[in-house]
This record gives sequence, C-alpha cells and structure tokens, in this order.
Amino acid sequence: MDTSLKAARQYLFNDRSWASTGKTLNARVDTCLLRALRDMSGEVPQALMPEDFHVNVRKSIESGSEDVSANLVKTTDLKVLQFVIAAGSTWVPMTDGTWDGLIHIDITDPDGRIRRRQSREWWSDGAVPPTYYVSIDRPWYDTGTTAMAFRLHQPEFFLPGNTTKVLTPLRLYDESEQLVGQISSGSARRSSLPDINQRVTGQPMDFWRDRLFQMPTPTEAPRVSSIRQNANNPNDKGSFFGVYLPWLGPVQEGAFEFCYTYGWGRREQEWGESVAHLNDPVWESAPSPISTLFDHSVEMDMNKDGTSHGRAIVIECSNLEEMLDFMGDPLGVRADALPTYPPSGAPLRYGRSGLRIRIYVRRTEVYATHGPNTTAGALIQSTHRMNRTESDGKFYLLTELSPLDREPVLAAMTVPAYRVSAFAWQGAPINTATGQNNLLPDPSRQLRKITGYYAYRLWPLPDKDYDLDVSILRQPTELVNDNDQVPVTQDGFGAFMELALAYMCRLDGVDQAGEVKHRALYRLAIKRYRSLHGDNNGIVENQPWGSASPVRLLGLFEEG
Repeated sequence: MDTSLKAARQYLFNDRSWASTGKTLNARVDTCLLRALRDMSGEVPQALMPEDFHVNVRKSIESGSEDVSANLVKTTDLKVLQFVIAAGSTWVPMTDGTWDGLIHIDITDPDGRIRRRQSREWWSDGAVPPTYYVSIDRPWYDTGTTAMAFRLHQPEFFLPGNTTKVLTPLRLYDESEQLVGQISSGSARRSSLPDINQRVTGQPMDFWRDRLFQMPTPTEAPRVSSIRQNANNPNDKGSFFGVYLPWLGPVQEGAFEFCYTYGWGRREQEWGESVAHLNDPVWESAPSPISTLFDHSVEMDMNKDGTSHGRAIVIECSNLEEMLDFMGDPLGVRADALPTYPPSGAPLRYGRSGLRIRIYVRRTEVYATHGPNTTAGALIQSTHRMNRTESDGKFYLLTELSPLDREPVLAAMTVPAYRVSAFAWQGAPINTATGQNNLLPDPSRQLRKITGYYAYRLWPLPDKDYDLDVSILRQPTELVNDNDQVPVTQDGFGAFMELALAYMCRLDGVDQAGEVKHRALYRLAIKRYRSLHGDNNGIVENQPWGSASPVRLLGLFEEG
C-alpha cells in the first residue's frame, strides 16, 4: 500500500468524488490529514512508527566521599559557584555540556541549611591547574566564606520532545539486562518512591512520568543580510571578490529561509552527535518565526572576468543570554583590538547560561548555473558544486552558536564586524579553527516544533551510571512533500483515513452526516486495531494499602 502524502490525498479525493483544483485545495486537504495524524498520535499512539532512544542516568556524587574530595565556595558573582578540589584528588566535574541543566546541587550552607539549585553550565578556566565553576539558576546570596558540602544528583531524565508514549518496559544496557517497568505517578507517591534523601540506591526497577518542562521560544525572526567586506571603500571592485563577503561553495547557491531555536544541555556524544558533529540538546525550544527570503539571484556580484557569484549570508538572532542577565558586563560586547573571551573585567557568568542558538535553513531554489567557472581564487568551479541538492521545503539544522561568542568570519575581516548571536554562511567546508559547521544542512536533523518535555523519575535511584534503551512514540513531523510517508502502520492506515475523511466532511461545511459516519467507522477501526495489538505492559500490579514501604526492602538495594 502506498502511504505517501500524495497517495493519502488522492484517496480522500476519490472517496469524496473530488478533483484537485490546485495548491490551495491540496493544502486544505493536507491540513485534514495532519489533524488526523495528530489526533491518532494521542489516541492510538501504537499505530505510529516507534523510535529507539538511549538515556544515560547518573549516580549521585557526595562531597567528601572516598573518591570525591571537594567543596563549594561562593564567588564574586551571585550566579556562579566555585569548586575547591583537594590536592591529589582525581575527581573533576564534567564540562562537556552533558551535566548542563540535568545535574542539581544540594548545598549545605554555613548555617547547616540545605539549599537547592539547578545547574546551568559547568566549565573550567583553562589554567594549569584548572579552576572549575558552575552557574546556577538562582542567585546565591549567602555572604559567608566557608567551604560548603554538596551533593550532585540527577533527579530525573528526559525523553525527546513531543513524546506521546513510552513503550515499556525499559531495559538496562548492562550484564543484568534489568527491565524497568512504568508505574503511575500517583502509585509512586503513595508508595513514597520519590526519594529526596536518597535512602535507597540500586538497579532501577520502576519509572514514572513527572512534570512538563518547556523552553522559552524565540519570538522574532532571524535577520538575514549580506555584508560589505571592505567598509572603508564601498566602491572598490578591484578585488576578485568584489565588495561583499562572497559565497564560496561548494554548497550551491539558491534561495533560502531561516529560523532558529534555543537549546540547553547536551546528549552524550555516543548517541547524540549529528553528522555535522553537533551534539543534540537535552531540551530545545519551539522555532522562531521564519526569516525573509535570501535569494542569490538578487544578492550577487560580478567577477572581473564577467561571471557572477552570490554573497555570503549573515544570519543574526536574538540573544536570550542578555535577557537572562548572563552578560552582566556594563560595557556590553567589547570591540577591543584583540578581544578576549570572556572580556577582561567581565563577571564570571558572562556567556554561561548554558544556552545555545541552533540555526535551521530551508532551501526553496537551486541555482545550478550560478557561480564562476574558474580555477582562480578561492571560488570553486561551478561544475564542481553541489548542484544535485534537493529543495524540499524542509528546515534542517545548519549550525549551533554560543550566544555571546563573536562570529569568527566577521571578526576576522579587514574591518572587523563585532557581532554576537550571528553566523556568516559561505557554503564552505567546516572551519577547523572554530569547529563551526559551515558546509551542508544536516538532513538527519529536521526541525521539530517542540511543545514540551516530560520528566521521568526512577526508583531506586541509580547506584552507578546506567544506560537505558527506550522505544518511544512521538508526534510526527509535518508532511511537506508529496513523497513524504505517513508514519502510520499498514494495519492502522485504514483508521487514519476514516478520521481524515471525517475532517474532510467538516471541510465541506455542510456534510455533518458524513462526518458522523466516518468517525463511527474510525471508532470501529481502532477498536479492531486495539484488539489485535493490545498491550498490557502498562498494568500496575495490585498492592494492598499499608504494605511495607519499598525503602525497607532488603537484599536488592543499599540503604543509606
């Protein structure tokens, strides 16, 4: 059975005895299909295609323990704490981004009160030996100078945004292959499973869904433009490149639109690294509005030999770092002759919110004949360019930025352009000096419109670091092209079409009887589907009231 968007649309037309009249009607019918898909993802998630996911959960770390000899002290910055690590200790915090946001800190202050903070970013100053810092979600106002004990712990783990169902049980990836079953949050609380004081540790056996977390969403579209390479002499056309920063290739020139998201935290490189060597974030916001179109048929310059070349695209985004007060520098972004990062005299929290800007691009045109056909200079021959790339109308990940880092291409120009939260895309190979991806949009990282992330908790708390294998169902990505496959199983496709037909009847505006009929057929279809694919994995075993608390179980776990 053909389950493409085009085929599904044609099924609806045939059933209603309609004929397509063009893009406008097709778009309205596609909306019916998308609504049906979203409804099924919530009502019958088993009918959607599952995805495999891998989660790493970490054991808690206690200051002063046998393998951790360290304390925390306040700094001159209210949003930054510093680690004091004893001489000879081999323990250091993780600074690769995998702790950012996920690790919480319980701090015993000089008065003996335990204060709780969520980490934002972990880093070292790069000195020899290095000093380690962590920025926190709320200021630390204590004025004491005493070194403080701490506990670092991961109270919850997160699955990808828009996860609609977890196919239980989970499985530990170790020699035990322990299964981890899902229970309800109410059962967990009645059984006192949320273990604040970490009284019980061991191999996780149960998990449950907890709070919903949402990232702030950018509200302004990115600004796209070309930029003059020689601002001192805008009429200078003597150079091969002309007056604008050029498009180098081999990415083919075309027409592009952009949007961006905010990301926080990083998944482990083992599972979360993209083709462009960018680690997926733990949390990502919904996308910004879409930029204006940047068209190389308009944004172009002439070469000395009479051929033409397009201009580089400068994408500028809003800076959430500033809005969250993680700049803290009264002088703003410094335009020194030899700037440092962070700028000299800037507070410790400068650029340490943990947030990243992720830029996505959509190609709407490919100009295969553009670009100089020459071997001179840095511009690549047009015959060697990537002329076979698709313009499929989908947004793919282009690059990731630290909000307060200067754009390296612009900063290196003869007349430096001091810009942050910006990216100069020249379509050129990866910049080995900065590590920024400057090559191709990543087709393995299509933009998803994330609405939120559910947190999940484990019992007992892990006694060591564990890897979990998970199968999940997610809200599907939008269907854009005719050949996009509807992510519904073959035996669930009939129910999907009946629900889409119900929405088609509503589209008519007058066929209420047809809508009622197709919804009734949809109910019968999903009833048959559930009878064939019933899943009792979510059933919770009965437990009498007043039974022994799980924290008293012996033999399997350790009690603190």
